[in-house]
Amino acid sequence: MTDKDLNSDFQSPGKVGFAADQTTESEIQKFFIGQNVLITGGTGFLGNVLIEKLLRCCPGINKIYLAVRPKKGKSITERMANMFSNPLFAVLHAEMPDVLRKVQPIHADLERADCGMTEADRKLLETEISVVFHTAATVKFDAPLKTALNINTRATRDLIKLAQRMRNLKFRLVEIRPIKAQSTNEVVQPQPPVVELRYGQVTLNSGELDEAVAKFVRLHKKSCRGCDQEMGENMPLAILRPGIVISTARSPIRGWINNHYGPTGAVAGAVCGVLRVFQANGDCDAEIVPVDYVVNAIIACAWNVGNESILHKRIETSRRTQESNQCSFLEDVGGIQQMKDDQSGYSEERKEEKSPIPIFNYISSNKNRIKWGKFSRELIENGSKYPPKSAVWCLSIRIIPNTFLCLLYAIMLHFIPAIIIDSYLTLIGEKARFFDLYRKLHKFSTLLSFFSLKQWEYQDENVTKLWSKLSATDKNIFYFDLKDLVWEEYFHDYMLGLRKHLLHEPSETVREGRKKRNWFLVAHYTLVLLGCFIFACPLWYLCNNLK
Repeated sequence: MTDKDLNSDFQSPGKVGFAADQTTESEIQKFFIGQNVLITGGTGFLGNVLIEKLLRCCPGINKIYLAVRPKKGKSITERMANMFSNPLFAVLHAEMPDVLRKVQPIHADLERADCGMTEADRKLLETEISVVFHTAATVKFDAPLKTALNINTRATRDLIKLAQRMRNLKFRLVEIRPIKAQSTNEVVQPQPPVVELRYGQVTLNSGELDEAVAKFVRLHKKSCRGCDQEMGENMPLAILRPGIVISTARSPIRGWINNHYGPTGAVAGAVCGVLRVFQANGDCDAEIVPVDYVVNAIIACAWNVGNESILHKRIETSRRTQESNQCSFLEDVGGIQQMKDDQSGYSEERKEEKSPIPIFNYISSNKNRIKWGKFSRELIENGSKYPPKSAVWCLSIRIIPNTFLCLLYAIMLHFIPAIIIDSYLTLIGEKARFFDLYRKLHKFSTLLSFFSLKQWEYQDENVTKLWSKLSATDKNIFYFDLKDLVWEEYFHDYMLGLRKHLLHEPSETVREGRKKRNWFLVAHYTLVLLGCFIFACPLWYLCNNLK
């Protein structure tokens, strides 16, 4: 591969924007014209892509209010400015440099009551907002339960209460978080579960909850979903549950990613030569989905539920008008009491027929299956092709389903080398860090193994129906059909994007990384041969003495 081809791999964008020969009007773009949108979690990975997509592909949007909290000594304005300096927004800066003025930060902290918003900001949002995207959540499996309850449950409850007071609300999307954070059964249906636990019944004593986290974690998930189900019953509401969300596939640039969540942390550790073994079943589905596809599905979901809400209101208005006219007529002929009795019975029927909150399971296994074995092979192939300069060893990773065998490999390939290296670092006056690093990696692997060792089944009919409702124009602009995704190409871009955006290594370092990898390979196989010789000699000696 030439340097020119390599630069092209790193720099070429995906299919961005919408077709130049667009002849039909986009229904989704029309829906967002003049709308004011509130986004929580906008400074996160998925939130970044959502903001970029709305600004670039829904130019008629009026304003985006972004709920942000100060962090690490930075104000909300500084955090927002730092976010917009990300390469993800390069296309937006080039094509629509003034559009960022539409984004206004709002001080918020989801760990606090009322989402940490001031009374003035809440009043502003009640007046202005017509669409809400709630993407903020903690998806860390080992997060303190008090923190998880406050962010995932109390904040959701408080945000629903705020949305109920919004005068112009067209749509509210609660819960956007990985579907596997929701899973308590191996077959996941797109309906809310029967809720026996309410948020108000959970005692937030952090010491007691942390000690009993294993017992209460499933109840917490039910409490979180129950909050949506119970409080959002009469609102234009939907829940979207994506699979494991990783880098972009098409737009605005291919392979963009900026966090170590999900399997990305393991991939980064593997390509740097740190991670050598990972517990997973190669025959199980990985449920990986690209973040730009997820965002397109979220926006389409907002349009769909918003339109259904508008249609429902029109039907209700028409029905009430007809009932009013009928009431006037019956009043004239003396039949008003009979009409009230009929209307009471009709209201009871409507309560029984009330449809549940729509849930969209956005996963890959039913459309374009990808298994952990395929994932690891693509990782090895593309990681070996573009090794980072910062690697400490050559890429050599194996996935093992057996817990005991995985632990044995981890001791030999992770912890023993870590002790040796840390001892050397201590002797030369450097800080020992490798044992602690492997301890964190092993903890992460153990937590993720609950999902990577099992075969899960998901129902995604709602997503299929949603895709069928889109016009040809909207399917082009807000593409999220996974059937046509070529995994080999996607993982190639994913590896390049991880190298560039996460490890901060430009294309110029690839050649140096390959040279370093070659030396590591020589050292690796030398150690393997030396190890075989050390074990073979005693075995040979023992066999000869037994004769």
